[in-house]
Amino acid sequence: MICAVLLAAGTSTRMGSANKLLLEFGGQPLVRHMAERLVHSDVDEVVAVTGFDEAEVCHALQGLRVRIIHNPEFEKGMSTTVKCGVRSIAEDADFMICLSDMPLLQSAHYSLLTHT
Repeated sequence: MICAVLLAAGTSTRMGSANKLLLEFGGQPLVRHMAERLVHSDVDEVVAVTGFDEAEVCHALQGLRVRIIHNPEFEKGMSTTVKCGVRSIAEDADFMICLSDMPLLQSAHYSLLTHT
């Protein structure tokens, strides 16, 4: 089993007041764009780890085959989000950590990673 842990908890501090994951890319929120790429790849499960703007991020992911978990310590940095996501998957699962702000990656890129 291969699980994709999608990091979607950051505060986007370099963006000022905007949450970059909720900005539109290709007519939809960036986080949804990335989650769709993972859902349509060869990974077996997608886990999105939320934190900042949790309700809005969850709304953006609504209807996708994505398990959403919340990192209550997201303000302490990305490592807490990674740990939270990894703890949530099956002990014997392989996994990859995926960023929510790399919109040029396609499903095929993720699928290639699952076969190496």
